[in-house]
Amino acid sequence: MSRTRLSCNTRSRLGVATDSQTAFTKEDSPKNLSYEQVARLGKALASPKRLKLLELLAQGEKSAETLVAQAGIDMRLASAHFKA
Repeated sequence: MSRTRLSCNTRSRLGVATDSQTAFTKEDSPKNLSYEQVARLGKALASPKRLKLLELLAQGEKSAETLVAQAGIDMRLASAHFKA
């Protein structure tokens, strides 16, 4: 099975160990998918306003107008968060 090695500079920027025994293989595909999913989750949770909206929604179903009022944000901003 072929292995693809990253240069030391690339590995360093990615925070990957530079041990010469470590390599990425095609078998890492499920891992890469997991990394992508975690990154998307991190992005979704990166906004304090989005977290506030999620907290309010966790308390129960609410209209957009109620969410906007309780979160103290503009409807356009809330709409952008709902789409993200």
